[in-house]
Amino acid sequence: AVASVIIGGDPLTPGVAPGAGILSIRIADDGGQSDTYLLARGIVAAVDSGAQLINISMGSFGDSALVRNAIECARTRGSLIIAAAGNNGLNQISYPAANDGVIAVGAVDALGNHLDFSNTGSSNAIAAPGYGVHAAWTDSQARSVTGTSFSAPIVTGSIAAIMSEYQLTAPQAYQKLIASLND
Repeated sequence: AVASVIIGGDPLTPGVAPGAGILSIRIADDGGQSDTYLLARGIVAAVDSGAQLINISMGSFGDSALVRNAIECARTRGSLIIAAAGNNGLNQISYPAANDGVIAVGAVDALGNHLDFSNTGSSNAIAAPGYGVHAAWTDSQARSVTGTSFSAPIVTGSIAAIMSEYQLTAPQAYQKLIASLND
């Protein structure tokens, strides 16, 4: 579902950057559970595979030196990490979005109004639609999904589209995106 928000090519689930290349790196077990080791390993694997943008549509309230080191590795190699701010309705961004060097993404509705479930905080750099987003689902189905986990790939796809259109690096494309946003 998250990948389809970035690269979806179906008319029911159009992606923001359908021409972008995508890597799928598993950072959770079969039950959807993850830990700092799996997340850090996934970030490093993405960077080692040449990822310029890393979307993380998950989070927790536990900080980790291991994840901070992986984020720093990505940053020094020119990769941007975009992560969901969290869906707890708190004035506290979840990790890894709360880490320095990560673009935290909150959720707004179609009119640009903050959604009550979306976490906020001083490090919340950007917001994107996060309610009723159309995404691919299992068995060739489409679903309407809600949450910052779907706001983050909208931002990731937007940066990818700008990179492609203007032949920019990920950080340059992000700065171009920020320059065109409104409050």
